[in-house]
Amino acid sequence: MNAPSRLAVGVLVDEGLPERVITTTVNELPEVFAAQVSGRTRWRVEREVDQLPLDEDGDIPMRALADRHREHRGWDLLVLVTDLPRRAGTAPVAAGVDVEHGVALISLPALGALLVRRRVRALLVRVVRQLVSRQPGLDGDPGGQGVAARLRRALAPTQHVPDDHAPSATHVVLVGLRGRLRLLAGMVRDNRPWRLVPHLAGATAAAAGTAAYGIITSSSWKLADALSPLRLAGITVVTLLVMTVWLTVYNNLWDQPSETTERRKALLCNVSTATTLAIGVACVYAILTGGGQQVVVEDRVTQHRPQPDRWAPARAVPARRRRGRTVRCPQ
Repeated sequence: MNAPSRLAVGVLVDEGLPERVITTTVNELPEVFAAQVSGRTRWRVEREVDQLPLDEDGDIPMRALADRHREHRGWDLLVLVTDLPRRAGTAPVAAGVDVEHGVALISLPALGALLVRRRVRALLVRVVRQLVSRQPGLDGDPGGQGVAARLRRALAPTQHVPDDHAPSATHVVLVGLRGRLRLLAGMVRDNRPWRLVPHLAGATAAAAGTAAYGIITSSSWKLADALSPLRLAGITVVTLLVMTVWLTVYNNLWDQPSETTERRKALLCNVSTATTLAIGVACVYAILTGGGQQVVVEDRVTQHRPQPDRWAPARAVPARRRRGRTVRCPQ
């Protein structure tokens, strides 16, 4: 049978990082789908930004959103993109696909912290190819199923697993240690730890005052000069850890669920929170260290800069005798 001449794909994204990522890639998606899914179909891709709702179980209602937006917008397929981490049991989910309802969901944290746009583009091709697998005449372009593509999918820390609640739905889950580390990196990136610095204004001011006192105190310089670089590095690490633990405990950021399964889920969230705080504290430390080094460098330059001697005696004027008296030679 012939492939459909037109297919409209709607991409419904959350605000924030999903919006920024999809905005930079949406214009090239029709050409990508034509090259890697089906070149006999004219693709139309539309983007819409909206806050994806959650049901009473904390999941995104994929089928309800598909029924509402596909009929209202005239989309044949719907892809949801969120920055919320998702799980199938205890396995972190990168994407979920429901072929019967023509909807897929992509979770950005599962794509890691680097090369996010390229991974989103590749995952969009993957879920759209799976969504159109039931369309007559759309079996995917051979170029997208080549040896290189299969090798990349084989090396990726992902695996297809069926959905226990819907026979027509499958999940792309992260497997192994590399997959969990990728999810952790994506969660930390989504937390944007560098934006924590302005919220630590009080701690930064106190640390700056302490650092200023240490700069002008000679005993601090003597102690630092007496310690080895390894011990100084150890002191720095301990300081960062103490500050991170204090921020976590003081703000009640450590989750302690009672159930065993919930503890496994909360472990990764707690690790990502602690890593985010550690990076934020390290940014504050780097700012203070850079400011202190600038002050020290300027002070050393000022000390070694040649200064005019205000109390130097006037230059002696050479004298010569003329007819028995001393005469000063004009300069």
